[in-house]
Amino acid sequence: MNKQEKVVKYSFGISGTPVAKARPRAFANKAGHIRMYTPKKSREFENMVRQRAEQVFEKPLQGPLRLEVTFFLPRPQ
Repeated sequence: MNKQEKVVKYSFGISGTPVAKARPRAFANKAGHIRMYTPKKSREFENMVRQRAEQVFEKPLQGPLRLEVTFFLPRPQ
């Protein structure tokens, strides 16, 4: 990093249990065409994360980025 670059840190949390990214699902519609979709649980969690990030970031970040993510998962039974 040169002297002109400044480091900006952002931090935000998301409530709830993290949802793993599910594989896209496929089905054939009535016309026989194959359609792909993301399962509802994954799609809802992705939308929640996106909405929260849009509240934190005024515009998309540019330049080199570093991302640290910490998950807190419930203990398996």
